[in-house]
Amino acid sequence: MKAAGEYTEFMDINPVESGVFRQTSTLPYPDADAAGYPRVTALLNLLQVAAGNHTQSLGFDYREHRDSGVFWVLSRLVVKFDSWPKWPCDLTVDTWAGRTRALFCLRDFRFGDAEGWSGRATSAWVILKDRKPQRPEPWVKIYAQVRPEEPVVEVPAALALFVPHPDVVAKAEPMARHSRDVRADWEDIDMNGHVNNVNAVGWCLAQHEFGFLTRWRPAFLEVNFLAEMFCDQNFHVLSEEGPAPEGTRTFDYQVVRESDQVPTMRMRVTFR
Repeated sequence: MKAAGEYTEFMDINPVESGVFRQTSTLPYPDADAAGYPRVTALLNLLQVAAGNHTQSLGFDYREHRDSGVFWVLSRLVVKFDSWPKWPCDLTVDTWAGRTRALFCLRDFRFGDAEGWSGRATSAWVILKDRKPQRPEPWVKIYAQVRPEEPVVEVPAALALFVPHPDVVAKAEPMARHSRDVRADWEDIDMNGHVNNVNAVGWCLAQHEFGFLTRWRPAFLEVNFLAEMFCDQNFHVLSEEGPAPEGTRTFDYQVVRESDQVPTMRMRVTFR
């Protein structure tokens, strides 16, 4: 019997394009949100699990490399949501990698359920050795150079840092707090010893009140991870609403470390 929250993962028996890794997972009940859709954080975890399993299947042993001080870190991510499947469902993730730009190895995804693809994503990863960035070319030889479809973006953009408007408190509507404090604790820390990137995304989404998140779904998400975050550090989570097309709402978020005021994460989400 599976424990609550445990994923069932298997390679789909249907043929997939050469160089494309496919993984299908049953969405556990705890990973559905109050509206019955996959939690944004659970979906982002699924993408990264698929990326890790793809790399592992090609011979990159995580434990062996971690012991020698080598590991991949997610730097930037762009996700386009076309629709949202509802629980209960099986979610399929296709992923492929191999393109490089400067220090980035770029990886693409498409994801969905039996009804069809629900969205696509492009990510930029950096490989670290002893915490120092490495040129990606020696490490991406394991991947086939494939392009089964056009990426969401060629390279995820660097989001400009922002300072909240001085009148943001007066302007803020009740659906989003303009600022709150978070302390990273044990539950936030992953095996690399820093705050799991998905948990930091959750900090930002928690700026919004319950009613807003049950009515509005993310349509486009961009996130930059700027610096490592560690246990027992305190952070300010800032948010501000910006201009958006009719029928949508766009929010900017920034996580700032309290001790030195260094921005550690930047995110923008457009809801519809």
